[in-house]
Amino acid sequence: MADDRLSADEQVEIVCLMLDREQEGIVRLLRAYAPSVKKLLLDRFDGLLTEQDAEEVVQAAAFKGWDKVSTFDDKKGTLGGWFYTIARRSAIDSLRGLPPGEDRPVELSIDPSFTPRPPAFLDDADDLTPEIVKVLLEEIETMGEIQKRIIKADLEAGGEADTEFLAYRFGLTKQHIYSYRNKAHAALKKRLAKRGHTAETLRTKL
Repeated sequence: MADDRLSADEQVEIVCLMLDREQEGIVRLLRAYAPSVKKLLLDRFDGLLTEQDAEEVVQAAAFKGWDKVSTFDDKKGTLGGWFYTIARRSAIDSLRGLPPGEDRPVELSIDPSFTPRPPAFLDDADDLTPEIVKVLLEEIETMGEIQKRIIKADLEAGGEADTEFLAYRFGLTKQHIYSYRNKAHAALKKRLAKRGHTAETLRTKL
């Protein structure tokens, strides 16, 4: 938000009200910026946030701003820009399903106690042996970074991870995610076959 609809004096008034813990400050903050910030969020996270989601994020951001108002510095930017930054970060936290400031990377280790669902070409199988789990995860580690992370996310999700979320997280389109996933499945099937683990032989071991 390079431009701000409020004058510098009006911005200072809102900040002072919030610093003094006057609820009028948060009311004026929302009145001035909620519509434009909501629109920016819907544009920025196109398809990932609903109107209701964006509304809730803006409201939550206002209360975060209430708690963090002392961090606003008019020498570094406008009040609208500061509020949008808080709202954008709140939206990211909401999409990740994490508390603010927390991030959990999509990572899995080769753990015999971990039992992922069978890959797509074994969708009629109910389980995998610890031996096959180990082979499966070893082969995943040899794949390209994006393919590896998508497949790991799928395994963690017990099927297929949310495509829209993966697209946002990796900065790709949904079509890219579909393409990477399909190629990864094909590559994984081929690599497992080279190690003697075809769909048929895997089923006989279950």
